[in-house]
Amino acid sequence: MSDSKNERNVGSGTTGQENIRQAILDFITFEDETSQVWPWAMTAEEILQNEEILQKIAVTVRSDISGKCDTDELYDTISEIVGVNPTLH
Repeated sequence: MSDSKNERNVGSGTTGQENIRQAILDFITFEDETSQVWPWAMTAEEILQNEEILQKIAVTVRSDISGKCDTDELYDTISEIVGVNPTLH
């Protein structure tokens, strides 16, 4: 398992798609637990419970074959898909 500032890869023996999905879930949960100001227009719970949004994020974010992705890109992709918190405009 690796988790650094700019990369996330979760699990072993799993496919790249499973890894990217888990990285998305972990990233959203991490932001929910640590952000002073929630960055997105939807709550973490709304995002995590919306399969369509999770799928859009998974197919949009670039990752390598193992499912590693850049957290900055993941943040930007989520922002594009669910929108930015209006208080941050």
